Amino acid sequence: MDDPPKAYPPAVSKGEFLGEIPALRSLKQRTDVPTEVPAKLAQKRNYFFANKINNPDSEPQNGDPLATPTAENRESGPEVTMIHNLEGLRDPGGITPPDPTGDIGKNHYLQMTNASGGSWIQVWDKTTGQSVYGPTLSSGIWSQVNTGSIGDPIVQYDHEAERWLIMELQGVFTNELLLAISDDSDPTGSWKAYRFQTQGFGDYPKLYVWNNAYFITVNEITSGNECSGYALEREAILNGEPFFDLYRFVMPNYEAIAYQPATGADWEGATPPPPGSPGYIFRVYDDGWDGGQDHLQIWEVNVDWDDASASSITGPEKVFPAPFETRVCFGGGLFDCIEQPDAGAPRLTALENIIMYRAPYRNFGTHESVVLNHVSDVSSQVGDGGDAAVRWYELRKVGAGNWQIHQQGTYAPDLQTNRFMGTICTDEAGNIALGYSGVGPTVFPGLYLTGRRVTDPIGEMPVEEYTLAPGAKSHTYGNRWGDYSNMSVDPEDGRTFWFTGEYQPANANWGTRIGAFKLQVDTFDLKPIALLSPQSSALLTNGESVKVKILNGGLVTAENFSVSLLVNGNLIATESVPGQIAPGQSLDYIFAATVDMPVVGFDYQVNIITHYQPDQFTRNDTLKTLVQKLTSNDVAPVGRYNLPGLVCGSETDFGIIFKNASGLPLTSAKIHWRINNQPFNIYEWTGNLPPGAKDTIDLHATGIKDGLNGLKIFTTDPNGVPDERTSNDSLSAIKFIGNLDGTYLTAEAETTSGVLGWELRSQTDVLLALGELSAGQNFSLICSDDATCYKFYLKANSFNWQGHFRLLDIYGNVLVEATEANADPQLYNICTPARVNVDLGAFGLSSPVSGPGLSSTEPVTIRFRNFGLTPQTGIELSYRL
Repeated sequence: MDDPPKAYPPAVSKGEFLGEIPALRSLKQRTDVPTEVPAKLAQKRNYFFANKINNPDSEPQNGDPLATPTAENRESGPEVTMIHNLEGLRDPGGITPPDPTGDIGKNHYLQMTNASGGSWIQVWDKTTGQSVYGPTLSSGIWSQVNTGSIGDPIVQYDHEAERWLIMELQGVFTNELLLAISDDSDPTGSWKAYRFQTQGFGDYPKLYVWNNAYFITVNEITSGNECSGYALEREAILNGEPFFDLYRFVMPNYEAIAYQPATGADWEGATPPPPGSPGYIFRVYDDGWDGGQDHLQIWEVNVDWDDASASSITGPEKVFPAPFETRVCFGGGLFDCIEQPDAGAPRLTALENIIMYRAPYRNFGTHESVVLNHVSDVSSQVGDGGDAAVRWYELRKVGAGNWQIHQQGTYAPDLQTNRFMGTICTDEAGNIALGYSGVGPTVFPGLYLTGRRVTDPIGEMPVEEYTLAPGAKSHTYGNRWGDYSNMSVDPEDGRTFWFTGEYQPANANWGTRIGAFKLQVDTFDLKPIALLSPQSSALLTNGESVKVKILNGGLVTAENFSVSLLVNGNLIATESVPGQIAPGQSLDYIFAATVDMPVVGFDYQVNIITHYQPDQFTRNDTLKTLVQKLTSNDVAPVGRYNLPGLVCGSETDFGIIFKNASGLPLTSAKIHWRINNQPFNIYEWTGNLPPGAKDTIDLHATGIKDGLNGLKIFTTDPNGVPDERTSNDSLSAIKFIGNLDGTYLTAEAETTSGVLGWELRSQTDVLLALGELSAGQNFSLICSDDATCYKFYLKANSFNWQGHFRLLDIYGNVLVEATEANADPQLYNICTPARVNVDLGAFGLSSPVSGPGLSSTEPVTIRFRNFGLTPQTGIELSYRL
């Protein structure tokens, strides 16, 4: 265990853009759950074997040396100020574990949990605590890009970019992860979706935000379990590029344990890591496994997106804390761990060999800080079983020095309650909050939190334990619990903690709770919280009035303070503010000075700084807001809609999505598009799009060739005038494959439960094509030949499938229809129709469409198709009402 650090090179791959997801608030929300509850199939391979205890003389022998019960000396003051205590998501189908995850953004809190087929998702307004979206199934989101998911969700908010991220497993052992990123800070708006392949099944996937990458760690199931991670090219994803670079890193396995996940540093706070700083991955090592000494491993991930050969994961560096024992489970495996009050109730999962999600990182300027936690046995029982508590650490790094343990502790105010499934985070003041599950002989599974103020003694969490959600009964729906929870800090105020986890209510298989709270309000704290005017607009000009909102976050009335106004680093004015602000109240102040903002497309960085002599928390004294003089005429293409990666035949229907990128309404624009090197087509759009809104035009493409094709799009003439910003007028070529060998089949399914697999084989049983359909993937085109007979197989790829499946030929005739399938393949013999030389048919009415305002002179647009084998000209169409 004393090998020196070593550098390991990455394997290089790419992730790909799946498509645009329209505004979630505009989609039909899905709440239908499968009638059959699927098990988490991967768990048998991951957790079947317990950790080996190869060192009977491991330390400690008499319980955790940092566990110091202090129940009789606990504080009783108002250390925790609760802002929201919200009931979170539940799954009526009862899938377990829930895997609760959530994060806090600019204006919203977003939570996800596992569902009986994918994940649940819900969004709350962070100010009012009211739900503004959901609960709904994520399958309704992923289906917009023709895919589906099976859960293990993760939610992240990239506070620097002000963008949301959600990640899920795509399928059971499909070795694919799905990632979606919002277009802005509103999670109910539009998103972009990506996918990437993993080397093996990426179990227990966790996502982390860093300034030059998104990092992912997985317990990767290949021929066995591997401790691996992925670095994703953050800039390419933020820019919506069609592909992003992907580096895979592998760390050597621990020999004594089967389950091999690691945990990554996750950037919090306004100050980024120092220039050139690597990402960090952490692991815990128990000397009971293979001897040596208890320690934490630190791995550095250096990423160079221009040169993969200059990238590596290097480690491990080691730090040596006080001895601990992570073994709190029994001989049957890693699930059989925490005892409950009721006789016969299963023992709950504790995940004993993991640094729990996440490892929040902050750069305080004087030092860098990371906080971590894992489970520790505080009993004197060595080996199987014991009493669980949360061991926590703060690591610090100063300048070019190494990471060191600044403080450590084991939170065990009493030895009667097991505390586990922890999550930890640090706010901008240096206060630390810890959330966890609690279970004891008389305590049903509930959610609790504690913490420490920056002024508290090192290594202690003296904040009185706070009950966020008491348990109401023993958990009897299997022994899976968690598998994780999350604590994060509001990026806007830097002080409000948001915690979510699992608890056991009286009337459900499980529940989740969301708590928003602060630790210790400062007596004196004044801060600017909003720039009320000016706002980004096309109407900005010289002499703009500046209005700000100032909040008294302290405990006493604030008076005798001033406020400064800076624009792009230039001081405009410092003005005394008259009057007083009562505790918890705000004041709107209008500067006597004005600012000039006349330049179209220019970004004006407005900084507001409060000056209050007794202020005890100065990190929140500066408000930074970007104000832009928007264009008046600006149209931009966003992407394509309903253009699959494989097109059967030489033509297809598809759509182009564009948006009004200006600050005034858009009433007309020209959308130019072409396939390959054809002349550009011009669609002259008219309508009424508000600023920032999107629209989709339906088109029909011809001239698709065999093999690789490209769709090129650009826009011009917003409102009939030259575009004021041309940098966003075009998209990179969108690539897709054409197959002109013959006709095609359409496989479509409405799925109630399960995943339906299909195969197309020749009469001699040669596999020609295969795929699967689910709640998130309901449509596939299958290229085939004319007048040819095939074998077509259906079977359930996971669970028993139920729904409505149809296989259609090119004319829409039903060749196969099914409503259920199991693991045994069902054979259907089918034949495609013979096509003739001349065969034309109408298949759609493009306009007019139903709606108010129709007139007696509406233009009529009919879509028709050449189903025949030869080109046709001189076609006559007729219609009647």
